[in-house]
Amino acid sequence: KPGQIRVMNAPGQWQLLTEVISGLVKENYPLTNRYLNSNSFVANSYIQEVFDFILRAQENLISPRELSDKFTPFFNTQLSEITGIYIHYKQELISRNLYNYGRLLEDTVNILKNNENIRQIFKAKYEFILIDELQETNKAQLEIVRNLSDKNCIFFGNDDEAIYSFRGSTINNFNRIYDVISKNDKKSANILMLKTNYRSSSVINNACNKFISANKKRIEKKCKTLKNAADKSEGDLIVRELKTTLDEVNFICEKIKYLRVYKKIKLEEICIVVKGAGYKTKLLENILTQNKISFIRRNSRALLDNIYVQYVINFLKLINTLKGFSNYLDEDKSILNKLLKNFLISDFAALNPIFVKKLIQDSGNIWDFMAAISKYKKDKKRADKNLNIEKLIDIFKFITEFLQLPDLNCYDFVMKFITDKRTGLMKLILGSSKNKAAMGKEGSISVLGDYLESIKEFTGENTGKNSIKDYLIFLEGIMENNFLEEIEESTKEFMLEGSVNILSFHQVKGMEFEAVFLPFLNKNYLPSVFGSNQLYDMQIFNYMSGETALSAKELKGTHMQEERKLFYTGMTRAKKYLFVTANKLEGQSIFYEEISESLPVLKKISKLKKKVAYKKLILKSELKKNWLERKRATASTYRLLKGSKVNFIDYLKELYYLKYFYPHESWWSLRQETENTNKPFLIFPPVYSYSSLNSFVQCPFKYKIRYFIRMAEKENPNIIVGSIYHRILKLFFNDKSAKLSWERLESIISNVFEENVFELAHIKNELESKAREEFKAYFDNYLPAFPDRSIMEKEFAFKVGDDTIKGRIDQINFIDDETTELIDFKSGSKRAAVKDFEKEIQLRLYNLAQELSDDLMFLKDKKSILKYIFLGDDKDPVVTIPESYCLTGDFKEFVKSLITNIKSEQFEAIPESSFLCSECDYKVICPRYNAR
Repeated sequence: KPGQIRVMNAPGQWQLLTEVISGLVKENYPLTNRYLNSNSFVANSYIQEVFDFILRAQENLISPRELSDKFTPFFNTQLSEITGIYIHYKQELISRNLYNYGRLLEDTVNILKNNENIRQIFKAKYEFILIDELQETNKAQLEIVRNLSDKNCIFFGNDDEAIYSFRGSTINNFNRIYDVISKNDKKSANILMLKTNYRSSSVINNACNKFISANKKRIEKKCKTLKNAADKSEGDLIVRELKTTLDEVNFICEKIKYLRVYKKIKLEEICIVVKGAGYKTKLLENILTQNKISFIRRNSRALLDNIYVQYVINFLKLINTLKGFSNYLDEDKSILNKLLKNFLISDFAALNPIFVKKLIQDSGNIWDFMAAISKYKKDKKRADKNLNIEKLIDIFKFITEFLQLPDLNCYDFVMKFITDKRTGLMKLILGSSKNKAAMGKEGSISVLGDYLESIKEFTGENTGKNSIKDYLIFLEGIMENNFLEEIEESTKEFMLEGSVNILSFHQVKGMEFEAVFLPFLNKNYLPSVFGSNQLYDMQIFNYMSGETALSAKELKGTHMQEERKLFYTGMTRAKKYLFVTANKLEGQSIFYEEISESLPVLKKISKLKKKVAYKKLILKSELKKNWLERKRATASTYRLLKGSKVNFIDYLKELYYLKYFYPHESWWSLRQETENTNKPFLIFPPVYSYSSLNSFVQCPFKYKIRYFIRMAEKENPNIIVGSIYHRILKLFFNDKSAKLSWERLESIISNVFEENVFELAHIKNELESKAREEFKAYFDNYLPAFPDRSIMEKEFAFKVGDDTIKGRIDQINFIDDETTELIDFKSGSKRAAVKDFEKEIQLRLYNLAQELSDDLMFLKDKKSILKYIFLGDDKDPVVTIPESYCLTGDFKEFVKSLITNIKSEQFEAIPESSFLCSECDYKVICPRYNAR
C-alpha cells in the first residue's frame, strides 16, 4: 500500500525498537532481560547498541537469516539475541509499512537488482551519475550505484576526510574505486587532483598538510594556496595552552571580541568546533552568555536545553504529576514541590525565590497551601493585599483551569498553553534581554518552532497514544539517549546572523569560516581512547561481507588514523584564523604536541614562500575588563567634550565594544535576590536535628561540609542496612489490624530486601540472613508489652530560642497510664557508642522534645524511659539512659551552646576522637587529616 508507507525519523525508530524489545518472551532473551532490568543508563545503552547493530546490518545488506545461521545461542548467545531482535524489528517494519533508512537502502537495491525493466529505465535516465563524498558511502549505497552505472560515474572524495565510519561508511569503497581507475588509466587522465587551496591562509594550509601527513595509509596529495593572492598571506595559527578550562573559554571569548572589533569579522563567520555536548561545552556556552556573545548550537539536545522549551516541558510535567498526585507519598510531595518551585520562580510567574523557599519550609506542600489560600481569599471579603499571595492565587487558578481541560492530545494542549496570554511566553521571547544575549529573539522563536513541530509530529504519528503522559514517557527515553543526538541532526540552516556557531566536527564538514576555534585539545579528548564495542565486535560486518578482519594492533592504528582525520576536518574549515587551545591541568594530547612543536617551522615557511610579507597577528589583550573599557570610554568622552586631543579611531572602537559586548543597561542592573545555598541561615535560620548536632559534636569541620556547604556523604552499607531495618519495623508495627507473628515479620523482611538493589547477590543473601537472626531475637525477647498502642516514627518540632529543632522518635511504647518508653533502634552492635552518657544526644533530645514540642502534647507529665535497642547485639541489645542524665535544663543549655558555635561558624577540624577520622567520608578535603 504505497499511500500508507511512512518513513520514520530517529526517535520513531527508537520508539519502535523499544516496543519490539518490550514484547519479547523474556525466557528466550535472558541477557537482554538482564540489561533492561538494570538501571536506565545500562538499559538505554543496550538499546542504543542494538539500534546501531540493526542499521549497520541493513547498510551492509546482511539479512537476519544470514546472521541467525552464523550466530546460534550455543555459539554466541549475545549476538543470537540481538539477531532475534533484528528479526522481530524487521517483521514490525513490514507489517506496519514502516521504513527506516536501512530498509530504504535494502529495498532500493533489491528492486534495481531483481527488476530488469526498472533498472534499465533509470540507467537510461541519467547521462552522468555524480557520487559526492565517496569516502563516506556504505556498501548498500555503492550497490545502488553499480546497478545504475554504465561507466558514466564521476566520483568526488577525499580519503583524508573519511569521518563517518561510525555510521557505516567504509573507506574501502574509495580505495577500491581509486585503485581500479588508477590501474585502468596508466596516465591518470581520469583522476584529477585539486592541488589549490582556495580557502585557507598559507600558514593554516601548511599546518593541515603537515598534520595529516602523519597518516601513512593515505593517497598522497600536495595542496598549495592560490598564487599571488595577498589575502592568503594574512591570518594566523595560534596554539595556546592555558592554565585551566575556565581560562581556556575566557581566552576564546576575548579573541572573539578582538576579531569582531579589530578585524571586523562577523560573528556568524566564527565557529567553535567541539566534540559532543559535555560539561566543557556547557561551560563554554555559559561564559559566552556572560560575555554577551550571541551563539547558536543546533542539535536535538540544544533544543531541549532551551529555556523556553524547558518551560513548556516543566509545565507538562507539572500537569501530569498533579493528575496522578498522591498526598500520602513523600516522594510525590517532593517531586510536586520541585516542579512547582521551578514554575513559580520562572520568568512567567516571577515570584521571589526566597518567598518560594519559605513557602516550602512552612507548608511542606505548596499545592495544598495554594488551594487553601485561594479558598481563604475567596471566602474572606476584605483580605490583606500581598503581591506574592495574589500572584500565587492567580497561578493556582491558571493551573486549575488547565487541569480541568478535557483530554487533549499533547500538541493541542501545548498550543493552548503557549497561546494563553497569561503565560506571557511570546512576550518573554520578544522582550527578554536574557534571551537576546543567549540566542537572539529570532533564534528563540526558531527553536520553539522546531520544538512545536516535533510535538506535532509525535502527536500525528501516535494516534490514540499521544496524551501528555505518553509524550513525557517518549521524551524521557529521548533525553536519556545519546545516540539520537548523533544521528538526528537538524537539516535546517545552521547560520544565524550575529551569532557565533558551536558545531561538532561532523556538523562542520563542508562549511568554512573566517576564524575557527578548536578547544579542549587534551589527552583522551582527541584522539579519544581506543575501545571496542561492549556487546559485539564491529568486524562482524566485515566478516559477513567477505572483508578481511583486522588484528587488535591494526584496529588501534585505524582508530588513530580516523581521529586524526576528524581533527584535520576541523582544521581545514578555517580561512584566516585558526586557534588551537588546551589546558595544563589535564594531560597533553599527542595532536596538541605535534601542532605546537611544528608551529615555528610552519610560520617560517609561510613567510618565505610569499612575496607579500607574512603579517603575524599579535593577539595581545587589547580589550581590558568590562569596567575598564567603560572607564576609558567615559574618560575619552570627557576629553572630547572639553576639546582635548583624542584618538578618534580608538574612541570609536571603545564605543563599539561597549555597545555590543557590554551594553549600558547591564552596568548597574539591579539583580533580584536569590537563594543562598551555601549559607542558608543568612536568609532563614537552619532547622537543626539530631544528625546535624551530633555531626558538629563529632567534628565541626564535618558539619561544615555536610550541612553548611551541603556536600552529601557517600552512601555506605551501614546507612543502607539502617534504612532497611527501620522500614521493616515501621511496616511490622504500623498495621494495627494485622497479627504480630514471626511469619509476618519474616515475610516483611524478605519483601523489603527484595525492594533494595545490591551489587552482589551473595552480599544481599548474607545481610538478609543476618537480619532474620537479629529480628528473631528481637521478636522472641523484646517486643513491647502493648504493641497495638505503639506509635512508630513520630515526628516532632520545637523551638530553642529562635531556632527550630526537628526529629523523629523511632517508637513510643505505653507501659501504663503514667509511663512510656522512647525507643531508638540501631542496626549495629556498637554499644560503646553510648557508654559515655554525658555525651549522649539523641534520646536526651527526645526527652527535651517531650517537654517543649506541641507534637508530643500527649506525653506531657508522663515519665519516660529512654532506651536504645541494638538489633545487631546478640548478648545485651538494650541500653537504658539513667534518669540522672535526663534533666532537660542542662541539656537545653548544651544544645543552645552548640547552635551558638554553629552560627559563629566555628568549623575547625577538631574531631571528638581521632578514631572517627578513619571512617569519615570527608577526610580527602580535611586540612587536619591531610596535614597529618
